[in-house]
Amino acid sequence: SLVKPKIAMLRLIGKSQSRGSQRPTSFYLMGSIYIKKPYIHDLTISYGGKDFLSVHHKIVTWLNKKDASGLVLLHGAPGSGKTHYIRYLLHCITEAEERHLIYVPGDMIENLTGPALIPLLIKNRNSLLIIEDAEGSLSRLRTSNQSVANLLNLSDGLLSDGIQVQILATFNSPLISLDAALLRPGRLVAQYCFPSTLNIENARCLADSIGVSKLDQITEPLPLANIYAMRDENVVEEQDDSISSTCRKCKSSTVHQEAAEEE
Repeated sequence: SLVKPKIAMLRLIGKSQSRGSQRPTSFYLMGSIYIKKPYIHDLTISYGGKDFLSVHHKIVTWLNKKDASGLVLLHGAPGSGKTHYIRYLLHCITEAEERHLIYVPGDMIENLTGPALIPLLIKNRNSLLIIEDAEGSLSRLRTSNQSVANLLNLSDGLLSDGIQVQILATFNSPLISLDAALLRPGRLVAQYCFPSTLNIENARCLADSIGVSKLDQITEPLPLANIYAMRDENVVEEQDDSISSTCRKCKSSTVHQEAAEEE
């Protein structure tokens, strides 16, 4: 019998407003985007050791808990692997087909508990809201804290009882830069700081697992993104070699062009 492939489909929130009319802004869910599960050889190597495993298991348990709410914060320098991990994490949801996985742009956080967006969330209970690069909206330095208040209401306030929304947010700034209200026990399920670089041993181990051939080039700690870029460089080199030696059509056109120039 055929095994049904496991998929993760991400929905996007769209915003519409009729020009020249008094109709209020409305929101809707746009078409689904298929999220491919990335290959991760060893979570401890990629994300900072055995301490990460306990956080990972806690997040996975939370994601698969029915009628749950709460907030998970993933932070670290750009290129440390936060988005890569989220792709992997979405495939750890056992009943992903029955969940609403919704991507929320950072500039829409202030609208989350507004009258235009609440009906959409009520219609899609038990959703997972994914907010990337949220530091601009959640910083304690902002003059307005409406974005923070919205997340608090959805993750641990009165609205959370009726909507059961889970929120997964990432940001690139230090944890201390966020509003302290987000970090209170009860609403904050977990937080993790992704290491900015992998040590040489782990960097080489990861590079070897994804097919990087020039391991001796890794002589210093590297960000996760740089290691995956080395793999992509290998692919480009292999493609260039094969095209230059086996593409008969290109070779034939070159011969005809040279003949025409001689005439």
